[in-house]
Amino acid sequence: MSLARLGCGGPWVASVPTPWAGNVSGPWKALVQSNTFLLAYPTRPGNTYTVEFKDHLNAPAWTALSPVQGIGLEQTVQQPVGTSRFYRVLEQ
Repeated sequence: MSLARLGCGGPWVASVPTPWAGNVSGPWKALVQSNTFLLAYPTRPGNTYTVEFKDHLNAPAWTALSPVQGIGLEQTVQQPVGTSRFYRVLEQ
């Protein structure tokens, strides 16, 4: 086990060691603290990532957050906790 920081200056979480790699070893890592939800996802340089969410899976459309450029390290999204929310990350 090791400690990893989610995002630049983000919270510390227990993780598997990832020498010479980003701190998110899988497709994503999520953390709930107080009334905040943090989603961390790995990126690759040159790709663009858009996080989308919806409050109900049967809702007709996803709400998109601003796209971010991949830098080879994880990026994070922090949102207030609601009753339910579903997220997806699109890579272009």
